Amino acid sequence: MIKYLSLTDLEGLTVAGFYSGGVDSKCCALRIKEAGAKRLISFTADLGQPDEMSLEDVRQGMLAAGADEAHIVDAKPLFARFMLQALQGDARYGEDYFATTPVGRAATVASILPHMLKRGVNVATHGATGKGNDQFRFELNIEALTSQIRVYAPHRDPIFKKEFPGRQEMIAYIERHGVNLRATKSEPYSTDANYGGLTHEAGKLEFLTTPTLLVKPIMMKLPMDAPDEVEEVTINIQKGVPRSINGKRMNLVDIFLNANIIAGRNGIGLTDQVEDRFIGGKSRGVYEAPGAWLLHHAFRKLRQIILEKERHFFFRHTSLELGKVLYNGDWFKGLAKDLLAYLASVAEDLSGTVTFGLYKGNVFFIKVKTGKKCMYCPELLSMEGVGDFNEVDSQGMMNILRLIVGLQRERGLTRTKF
Repeated sequence: MIKYLSLTDLEGLTVAGFYSGGVDSKCCALRIKEAGAKRLISFTADLGQPDEMSLEDVRQGMLAAGADEAHIVDAKPLFARFMLQALQGDARYGEDYFATTPVGRAATVASILPHMLKRGVNVATHGATGKGNDQFRFELNIEALTSQIRVYAPHRDPIFKKEFPGRQEMIAYIERHGVNLRATKSEPYSTDANYGGLTHEAGKLEFLTTPTLLVKPIMMKLPMDAPDEVEEVTINIQKGVPRSINGKRMNLVDIFLNANIIAGRNGIGLTDQVEDRFIGGKSRGVYEAPGAWLLHHAFRKLRQIILEKERHFFFRHTSLELGKVLYNGDWFKGLAKDLLAYLASVAEDLSGTVTFGLYKGNVFFIKVKTGKKCMYCPELLSMEGVGDFNEVDSQGMMNILRLIVGLQRERGLTRTKF
């Protein structure tokens, strides 16, 4: 039976936190040490956060907040692999969210857990709210990977919540301990960042009278501020893996970083979505994901021209399922393994070079070149008299279809009132 921990259970234990260095991280760290934890170890994943000037500042800030040790763990290569799998599977949640934060949580847990186990950590902790999705992404991913570490969730602890019902109380507590804060009570929204994308939410963004443009983009220009000229970009994908941009071969991390730069300067990738949280209720997010959107267009174009009809339709159904699995924190569960196995099979057939034009938030197709694996054959359905398709042969198919529809009509099964 899983026992949920409270502050009173932490005395004498070695506790390790997944900490980003913000208000929740510092408040939770201070209070855990105050509760008598034997050791508190802070871990921060390096996901190429574009909103952080220096992760060393985060590390020093956590030491000031009571951590006995503070470590930065390079999660960028693993994050790139997970992001690639998500893009291969078009794992969006809703229509406009590439689930970059859930991918980041999965990479964070998988990268940091070995360091926790090596140090004999008894309890892992995080600062995720009890109303949100991240609590599931941390804890279900931990549970899927190890049975050796229990979890303390401050925001689900009645003792902690009585002391800190909101952020104002947390900020006041941190200030009383003389710990510096980058955040203030007047922040208009919160941001979670990695090099896959940025999530802006909460604060003024909770109100649907607040426009998208309250957000000040970090990874990109607003479309109206982008250049007045079209920029062409060429992406080469081999067996489902992006290999080069504009003819320059790169590793996967650099592919994402360069895609961000190119798409970002052209105003690509800003979306505003109201979505259904895993725990219930609706929340709003404003998302930046310039590189992800650009690579998405390349993958989509290759799928359109390479996959046969039935396979393409099944892919679309599977991608919806993968988006839900990822969003809900089930990245390491069996269903994710099954879905990813199928989607990897699809990706294996995707090879080609695609060129797009980018202009003030818009992506338009210019040309594509593929190998032999390609179902697009212009001669097959050409309006001209070319190719092997004999239109007269369609009469047989028409006869059969009309026979079936006529039978449905005769037996009252067609829609005649409208």
